[in-house]
Amino acid sequence: MPDSTPTETDGWFKDAIQIKRGHDLAIHQQIAEQIERLIAAGRLTPGQQLPTHKEMAKLLSVHPMTVSRSYSELQNQGAISQQRGRGTFVGNVDRTHTDIVVLLPDWSEFACAPTSAYATQQILAGMEEACREINAHLRILTIPTPLDDDGLARWSRQLRKHHRGVLTVMTEHEPLLASLAADGFPVLMYHRPTNEPTISNCQFGWYESIKLATEHLLSLGRKRISYLGPVIAKPIINHDGFDGFLAALEAANMPYYPRAAVRFPQMAPRDVVAEAVEQAIREDRIGDAIVCHSALTQEAGTSCVNLLKKHGRRVPEDVAVIGFEEDTTAASTDPPLTWAPIPRFEIGKKAVLMLNELMLDPGKAPLKHTVVPRLVPGRSCGGFPHGTGQLSQVYNVPTGSPASPEPFAF
Repeated sequence: MPDSTPTETDGWFKDAIQIKRGHDLAIHQQIAEQIERLIAAGRLTPGQQLPTHKEMAKLLSVHPMTVSRSYSELQNQGAISQQRGRGTFVGNVDRTHTDIVVLLPDWSEFACAPTSAYATQQILAGMEEACREINAHLRILTIPTPLDDDGLARWSRQLRKHHRGVLTVMTEHEPLLASLAADGFPVLMYHRPTNEPTISNCQFGWYESIKLATEHLLSLGRKRISYLGPVIAKPIINHDGFDGFLAALEAANMPYYPRAAVRFPQMAPRDVVAEAVEQAIREDRIGDAIVCHSALTQEAGTSCVNLLKKHGRRVPEDVAVIGFEEDTTAASTDPPLTWAPIPRFEIGKKAVLMLNELMLDPGKAPLKHTVVPRLVPGRSCGGFPHGTGQLSQVYNVPTGSPASPEPFAF
């Protein structure tokens, strides 16, 4: 943190406050916003002296009157105090709470998708816990998509003015986040990957989760593993579990058997997936193990176990099964299902903590993190003789926050 003497902070201010010509915000507003952000982040503290109008103007290569307008605006907000004959000082502003906003779709869109609503509630619960830890307020805001240029500029100004950081799960908001990130405003995309290199990202490891499940089956001696999962219409880096499946096979020098795979269209309903699995069983195309990747079709692993038993195949003796995102059905399957959850609570909490890092240091490079689950142990793959398929064996229920830093032993 800089000292209070202006002459000792010249270089620091020059780097901390960036002026962009031709921006939708006037230069004096850019300066005021960035100083306010530095105060909110704790990099400028109450009572700390700021450079004079002329000194700051020289540092930022602007007219002294521009700095004067910035200081006046900040003084009107109570952020600074200009004292005649003494100088300009950071005010004793109450920054007890930080206001973070999460952008979500209109809640009416969840009416026909209760699973999505429940998933969102889990993520928000993680965010709220992190906010309690950092003493922040979490607010929910719906913004229409797509945004035209006017809407982009308007919402960008609105968010910068009233909030300290922005989170979103919607890729449609990437242009808005990119615009904010270009100004050094803290933003983060959670759960999903982002194509914008300037946007911080806390995503779930789809690739890593299926790779983990496949590696576990290989460690148990399974040699002909069937992949059950959707054909992704628009491939996304680190988002296709099939790539993780192939990577695990390649690392173990094991072949991929296309005929043993059970593929179906993305967003396929549960009955379509079950029909595809049953057809593969009838045609004797299933190998000695099945690894499931079907987040939108919950209970796929449970369905596999039930259908295999229906056709006289023993689980796990004949066919081992690892499910994906099974939730409560895993424990009631006979035998209980081993599965890979999406730890949404952990994703939400980690996303807020990462955003807080950016708020504390606005100049920090974009942060990237991938959340990888631990397998929930059941007996459907033979690797966990005492597994019950219950989430509480690995994560706290119902939120899914880590119960212990130690992973469940294979």
